[in-house]
Amino acid sequence: MCDSKLVARKFKDRIVSQPYIRIWKIQDLVRKVLGIYVGNTICYRAKHIDMGENMGDWKLKFARLFDYIDIIKKTNPERSYWIKIDKETEPGKKLFVYFYVCFHAIKQG
Repeated sequence: MCDSKLVARKFKDRIVSQPYIRIWKIQDLVRKVLGIYVGNTICYRAKHIDMGENMGDWKLKFARLFDYIDIIKKTNPERSYWIKIDKETEPGKKLFVYFYVCFHAIKQG
């Protein structure tokens, strides 16, 4: 029996190196290499498993930006920083726009 975990494990390098690979391409790859037919759902889940492991949790990383700013404030008092988050684009959601940091040593040249 071929499930999404098997496809994810066997073709992880290919899926991660080509993040925009189409589901039907993964199906063709499985058919050529393993000689079996798998459905769209299995390939979609395999891609989701591999990309999730590779990319990590973006919501968690986004939330950590403010922690990073706090550390910069404590360790480098004469710095410049800006973080721009747009709250008006979509109500109830925050959209990351940019993050800028200029450390004191860089300012001094």
